[in-house]
Amino acid sequence: MDTPFDKIKKHKHYDRGLNLVKLISIVGSTEILLKGIGFISGILIVRLLPIQEYAFYTLANTMLGTLIVLTDGGISNGIMSLSGEVWQDPKKLGVILATGLDLRRKFAVVTLLIAIPIVFYLLMLNKASWLTALLILLSLIPAFYADLSDSLLEITPKLHQDITSLQKNQLTVGLGRLLLTVFAIFIFPWTFVILLASGLPRIYGNFKLKKINAKFVDTTQKPDPVVRKEILRIVARILPNIIFFAFSGQIVIWILSVFGNANELASIGALGRFSILIGLFTSVLATLFIPRF
Repeated sequence: MDTPFDKIKKHKHYDRGLNLVKLISIVGSTEILLKGIGFISGILIVRLLPIQEYAFYTLANTMLGTLIVLTDGGISNGIMSLSGEVWQDPKKLGVILATGLDLRRKFAVVTLLIAIPIVFYLLMLNKASWLTALLILLSLIPAFYADLSDSLLEITPKLHQDITSLQKNQLTVGLGRLLLTVFAIFIFPWTFVILLASGLPRIYGNFKLKKINAKFVDTTQKPDPVVRKEILRIVARILPNIIFFAFSGQIVIWILSVFGNANELASIGALGRFSILIGLFTSVLATLFIPRF
């Protein structure tokens, strides 16, 4: 007579369910490790950067996050939606990806033209020198440049559930950031150096993502006007929400950067480090369940 466990093993969805549980375990454990690395890096920065420098870091990092959200503008949602319909066709995937990357570059130019003067003004308002403000702006370039494409390049591996390659790359970037941060913060405790330590590993990770992506996508394809129109249709529907959340989540920091002082700005930035831990569940959903859906 079959035991209850034997009956479960014979169920038609047993193998699929077991595979999903294994994937959740792998993704969950890796995400815990990644969040732990990010949390340690954040604590090191909070504890070892001078208060004034950490205020600059909070302001610059906040602006970087806002820039990244606005530059995407919902393009990644559009790419995910359209790619899900043709995920097994490398040529069609290549056209969609090329169109999305082209759109993000154009969004980036507009966003930067608006944001750079604002960041520069806020840094100067918080007693940064001209040279410091300029170096901080330049140090944001590696992370911003990498993010122009890495969130889009992750879509195809997620659709094909090439989770191992994706997470190995994320771990490499996370460890690289931690090592560079540890090395830099004891010798050069300046905001622009720490921002570079965070951004340079992402450039390497972006390069590796392109190699992973090439397994599934025909990278020789060019942007297509019809696909662009479809992506912009999706962007137009969700852009107002994206703009709202981009600013509403950081409104306290914007207010403090204008009306507060370095101590207050640094304090609110330090509290924000704990939000890294909350992102665990979001990462698992974005890696496993949303692409499958």
